[in-house]
Amino acid sequence: MPRPTTAIIDLSSIAYNFNVIKNHCPKSKIYSVVKSNAYGHGVRKVVDALKRSDGFCVATIEEAGEFREFSKKPLLCLQGFYDKEDLKFAHFHKLELVIHNKEQIELLEKSKLSFSSLWLKFDTGMNRLGFVHNDIENMMHRLKPFSKKIVLMTHLKSSSGKKMSKKVTNEQYNLFTKTSLNLRKQKHKFFTSVSNSGGILNFDDLFSDIERPGLSLYGSHYGHESKTFRLKNVTTLVSKIIAIKEIKKGETVGYDGLWQAKKNSLIGIVPIGYSDGIPLNYGNKGYVLVKQSKAKVIGRVAMDLMAIELPHDEINVGEDIILWGKELKVDELALLTDNIPYSFMTSLSKRVKRKYIK
Repeated sequence: MPRPTTAIIDLSSIAYNFNVIKNHCPKSKIYSVVKSNAYGHGVRKVVDALKRSDGFCVATIEEAGEFREFSKKPLLCLQGFYDKEDLKFAHFHKLELVIHNKEQIELLEKSKLSFSSLWLKFDTGMNRLGFVHNDIENMMHRLKPFSKKIVLMTHLKSSSGKKMSKKVTNEQYNLFTKTSLNLRKQKHKFFTSVSNSGGILNFDDLFSDIERPGLSLYGSHYGHESKTFRLKNVTTLVSKIIAIKEIKKGETVGYDGLWQAKKNSLIGIVPIGYSDGIPLNYGNKGYVLVKQSKAKVIGRVAMDLMAIELPHDEINVGEDIILWGKELKVDELALLTDNIPYSFMTSLSKRVKRKYIK
């Protein structure tokens, strides 16, 4: 009998969430972000559910290679390429590339390879990858011989919709818009790409030619308080209780005794741990659902197991556990445990069985 720990992934919910996003920005093309194995959901299955996408985004050349094993859809590599061999690989597999440093442009010039689309990254404040304002026009001039389609893109550093976030995002967008207008006055022709999930969900005026949703496709409203968007839950992580122990008042549970019983208690042992992607700091902060009741995770999460304090004594070995899902949002758990939904999703290891439903 296999371990009773499974991520149940509803592919129809992913398709539904895509439609919600598309309907919000109908004039924009949508490049769906499927990096990190589609945020842990399984890239092959997710791409099939996102058939309406105009293109897809991955982070690395390695991810692009895996993608090309099963799909010829337009594919953007967000980190571009690292050396001349990667550049040749990208050309052979007809990838779209993000260009974010001068070394990449120099390699491109030496190679004389042309691409269907090149994306010029404008650093409007993230201060990570990309060219600053003063370099953009020169870099666009240098890219034009190698592609008939240039996309000017930027990346939002804070798009949660909170007051400070809105201020920062509007500053980035204003700089992007001003620079775009100046470039068009100089007769440059290009497309634009600005918004990630936060930009789409939390702002009504950040539309560009191509949007790049990621987290929202997988059902997370993280940082979004508006009732306008009704995204569907995608993943339900389930397991079962494999043992129940009686703990007397004053006894501790788990490594280093980080939880001590304040009264005689019943605890359940669940076969999932940090090797499966459960955060190490989940103990004494997070909780699960058992028989529709909350059960607090106690003590230190171990590699393969974690303990929960049972809410009542009418629970038996073999009882179903929901670690997150429709009734227990991953967004809520992320806030409780000082994490982000991305880390919950992408950390689910390969040994957690995936079950796909449509």
